Amino acid sequence: MLPSLGRRLLRRPTFGTWFPLTVFALTRLIDFVMISLSARTQIALTHTLPGYIVSPGYTVYSPTPASPGYLTAITNWDGQWYLRIVEQGYDVTAVGDYEQWAKALALSEPPLFPLMVRAVMWATGLGFGAAATVVNLLAGSVMVLLLYRLIEPYAGRFVAASSVALLCTFVSAPVLQLAYKDGLALMLVVLAMLLIVRRRYWLAVVAILALSMTRQVTPPLAIVLAAHAWTRFRNRQESPIRRGDVTSMAAVFATSIAALFAWSTIVRLWLGKSNADSSRGSVASIGRTGLGWFGQADRLFGLTGVVAIAVFFLILVGLAYSPATRNWGSEMRAWLWGYPAFLMVGTTMHSGQLRYFLADFPLLLVIAGSPPLRTFPKIRIVVVTVACVFGLWLQWLWIDHALIIHSKIISIWVP
Repeated sequence: MLPSLGRRLLRRPTFGTWFPLTVFALTRLIDFVMISLSARTQIALTHTLPGYIVSPGYTVYSPTPASPGYLTAITNWDGQWYLRIVEQGYDVTAVGDYEQWAKALALSEPPLFPLMVRAVMWATGLGFGAAATVVNLLAGSVMVLLLYRLIEPYAGRFVAASSVALLCTFVSAPVLQLAYKDGLALMLVVLAMLLIVRRRYWLAVVAILALSMTRQVTPPLAIVLAAHAWTRFRNRQESPIRRGDVTSMAAVFATSIAALFAWSTIVRLWLGKSNADSSRGSVASIGRTGLGWFGQADRLFGLTGVVAIAVFFLILVGLAYSPATRNWGSEMRAWLWGYPAFLMVGTTMHSGQLRYFLADFPLLLVIAGSPPLRTFPKIRIVVVTVACVFGLWLQWLWIDHALIIHSKIISIWVP
């Protein structure tokens, strides 16, 4: 038995293991260099910078010197809020107008990511930046392994490998190593989808609940479940649907919808009738966006803007059900348009959408298409490679013009 175990441990890793991990490690190393270089010219951030008419503000919880170094630069922007939560928890005691607002706003951030970072800090003695790096590198490594396994059985090795490469070189992929929740949230999204595909529905419920405590993007998974259930219904002659499957699929669907309100409900029960701005993910919060992209486009450009957003949505639906995606599986195709639909309704248009769209990992995969299984088409390999190199160049622009702060007058391009 022991010799057999030793042989398994010494066996060469499969392509589906070493390739995703290598791509993830290499791209994170490249982004480490980019962030370190750009951070050399970051200004000292000693106090909160107010917003202006054409630019946002910047909150400083922990002042930083000029040229702060990598582990401090990755705590820019939202990282300041997570640092605050890690050090102070969800304290709502009033200490003046600004402090009351800041502590209340911190309640809009779900707790799983800061709790994990705090646990790493406690266990290892690392600082916040290093502990956040540990959490996100582990989460990202698991994510790319799961992503490959989600796609490969349907679309083959080339498409699965392309998905990992295109995601890791997406313009906002540096966020996967910042002190942000996005890497952990994306891992849980992919995990939930993989569990749905493999019909491990109750485990998918657990993953969705964990996602709701990380980032409130669970409703698109109801669309994924609906597409999965429809596919199972059409193939019921080959694979009968048991009563237990119906119950568990219904649980996944209901959890995906209800989990959007999980954290805001917890906060409201905790605070009673407090009027703190803690309702992100609630119906009231969605209502405050004014019908999301559509309402914003109407206010800025009238009917022309609304039509443009509608056309963009229809293009996404068309791509999801085009020949280029025929081998991807119904779940991936549903996520391609379902997740952007959620963003269009529940958020407003701003440069941070580049970060949000990182989670729409099937979108750029259209470049790879759906070639026959067990093939590596040379032309498509070249196209994907060029797209990845171009993505790395865009990452430099994103880091140097959005993440790193070079002036007190902040650009409208924020991460």
